[in-house]
Amino acid sequence: MPRSTLYIKQILDWADSHKQRTGKWPEAASGRVHGTIDERWVNIDQCMRKGLRGLRPGNSLAKLLAERRGKRNRKQLPKYTLRRILEWADAFHKRTGKWPITKSGPILDAQGEIWLAVDIALRKGQRGLPGGTSLAQLLDRRRPVQNRLTVPRLSNRQVLKCRRFSHKNGELADRIQRQSLTGSFGNVGRHRYSTEKRQPRASRWKLTVQASGKTPRDRAASTVSPSHQFSALDASEFDRC
Repeated sequence: MPRSTLYIKQILDWADSHKQRTGKWPEAASGRVHGTIDERWVNIDQCMRKGLRGLRPGNSLAKLLAERRGKRNRKQLPKYTLRRILEWADAFHKRTGKWPITKSGPILDAQGEIWLAVDIALRKGQRGLPGGTSLAQLLDRRRPVQNRLTVPRLSNRQVLKCRRFSHKNGELADRIQRQSLTGSFGNVGRHRYSTEKRQPRASRWKLTVQASGKTPRDRAASTVSPSHQFSALDASEFDRC
């Protein structure tokens, strides 16, 4: 028995009813069409693709809902541009006072977009981008944001200057402890900078930053491993130590 002819308006009415009932737009795997006896969304999608039951070929359920209802089509996502990404970043900074990172979640100025997807597209060259970069690198070049992975290493001389200065200024020691998050000191790995004479070898490889007026427990908390780096302190600041 031949099947009845399908019409675009009828398909859209079924899709609107599905959205109103479930809160989501239908997909090919959404099962049976509610309110019908033997219609299934996968059959409707195939008819639209192959041009069956009176429909034109070359279409699909996802394309139809993207054009007529604004549903996000994962296989035809809009292209990114660097200018648009920077506009989103500026809006994020104006709203929160911070610059976005990959874990910043959804982009409120672009429906369905997240910062992680932007970073992946920048790295892999997807959605119209050249690739070979990242969100952090883009903001480092085009906005006043410091990328912690590109901070220059400190020389042994700068580290020693900072150590001497830290005895006189406890605030700098606290600042070093907060900002020593990534990178390395340079070539200071096996130099014995600890003020303790009799310590295990692993402890002698550490740089003990001692601040005046602190208890031994506080001084122990301010111990910084040489596998870290003063990420936010500029080299010129150490020259003034």
